[in-house]
Amino acid sequence: MENYIVHCQGLEQYGDEQDWYKFKFGTSYQVTAASANNAIAYVLLKLGEINNDWWMEYPTTVSTWQNWNDYLLTLDDDLAQSKRNNVVKL
Repeated sequence: MENYIVHCQGLEQYGDEQDWYKFKFGTSYQVTAASANNAIAYVLLKLGEINNDWWMEYPTTVSTWQNWNDYLLTLDDDLAQSKRNNVVKL
């Protein structure tokens, strides 16, 4: 089992009388799984509990925790810490 970070992007519905969607921020989830595919599948199951007609999130990328952490080391310390603080552990 390995730790993965699954990044998602949100899609928000703004229209009342017609469909009008806007991509917005998303959530990053930390998942322990046997593979990257399993991590994405687990996140999709959880998103099924959250997504509705007005807000939907979709996985966009997945990386191992180690690769993600290596990327964070290239960022400004405050930005890297902010990204670490905003990860949701499932």
